[in-house]
Amino acid sequence: MLDFSRVVALRQRRLDRMLKAENAEKVALSGARDALSAAQKAIDDYLEETRTLEIDLLTELLHRGVSVNDLLAVEETLKKTKQKARELADRRAECEALLDAAKERARIAERNRLQSARKLDKSEHIQSHIQALRHQAELFREEAAIDEFCEQVAVRGSRGDGA
Repeated sequence: MLDFSRVVALRQRRLDRMLKAENAEKVALSGARDALSAAQKAIDDYLEETRTLEIDLLTELLHRGVSVNDLLAVEETLKKTKQKARELADRRAECEALLDAAKERARIAERNRLQSARKLDKSEHIQSHIQALRHQAELFREEAAIDEFCEQVAVRGSRGDGA
């Protein structure tokens, strides 16, 4: 009969590796969620900062004479504001893509771990069944030895009675 203990040990090591990989993917997933949350917070904070920017710029221009340079400065400030808003939105989109990828890797790692656990369970079941068969064979050998001994005693006893 086969010795399944090596197979079980190998599959246990594989399962341990799969658990480590799954845990690493969960950590990466958590990091991706945190990054997305930070990106969204940066957008929210920037929106709060710029909520009254246009009104503040126009109010500043109303209280004095407006030159071309003043209008150019306002236009430049608005361009910078728009550019930063785009950068923040791009960062959030990047974080969302990373989060989606991390979710997929975590799902795959979980699936691999589950497959590895099923294989280990199957191997352990086979190993326990083989051990039970070995134990049963050992019992049959012992019973056969006892039966043989009893037959020998019976034969000796019948020779002694007949002599």
